[in-house]
Amino acid sequence: MSLRALSEAIILQQLEDLYDERHTAESLEFFSSEGFSQTAALLGLDARERMRIMALATRISRHAQKQHKRRPRYAGRAFTSPHALPASPSRT
Repeated sequence: MSLRALSEAIILQQLEDLYDERHTAESLEFFSSEGFSQTAALLGLDARERMRIMALATRISRHAQKQHKRRPRYAGRAFTSPHALPASPSRT
């Protein structure tokens, strides 16, 4: 894998991580760090392109935060009502 492909993969992964609330803060930190600047330099991105990616990261994180707030607390959890479980067979 070339440095260019690796740099592109890093940036794309960081953008994807913005959607995961466990990694949002870490990803936003990456885009405001020297690491992003160095990764973007390896890709040959100029200042304007870097600013566009940073703006995209900000928009994604805002959108993801709104989605996290809308999601009900029980989303993703199994329904655990005893009424939903099948009755155990009775022994006679």
